[in-house]
Amino acid sequence: MFERVHPDFRIVLDYPQAMLYHIGTRDMRTLKEVDVDIGVPRPKRWEIRSAKECQSLLDSFHGFSEGLVVRDAKYRRQKWKRREYLLMHSARYLVGDDQPCYAWVARSTAAGTMDADRLCLNVWLRSESSEFAAYFPEALERYNLVQRLLEEEGLCEGLGDVRREREPGSGRFLHEATLWERLKAALPQTEKGRPEFRAAGSMKTRPSQQ
Repeated sequence: MFERVHPDFRIVLDYPQAMLYHIGTRDMRTLKEVDVDIGVPRPKRWEIRSAKECQSLLDSFHGFSEGLVVRDAKYRRQKWKRREYLLMHSARYLVGDDQPCYAWVARSTAAGTMDADRLCLNVWLRSESSEFAAYFPEALERYNLVQRLLEEEGLCEGLGDVRREREPGSGRFLHEATLWERLKAALPQTEKGRPEFRAAGSMKTRPSQQ
């Protein structure tokens, strides 16, 4: 099994040259995976023993590295993706063409200090609630509160179908500032805060290449 990276097929990260990585081998007689070196470059590996160790490893990465892939002794795999990568992934493909949403890209670099309610508003504007809930389950209650205020309490009154209208070229939501001011006024004081969002997942032992 292989994974290819190529400068002409960028998802989020830039790759200066085409590369092929060996990510697994299956014995076609038994259909079981085997751990062998076939002379093709392989992703970097770490040995970890717990979810806590995996999270510490994930937190040690910098920039917009995608994350890790955990493989256990039975060759079962699971991805852990970094929050910064998820934000950049959303930013790149939410404008409608090959260019990223620059307003969201700029905001993503400071996502860790962004007001939690403002982040929930951005998720709602982008209709990304299901993916957000999957990676940040501890923030679901907060998001549901923001969503209810936006959809049931009349905060979008007067905006109609244009509440998610974007500025051509930049992808900026034209009514985001208005909605944010209305949302801040509607949220109970006891509900405001900046809870830390941490991506959910399980252990991984190789860095994802995408």
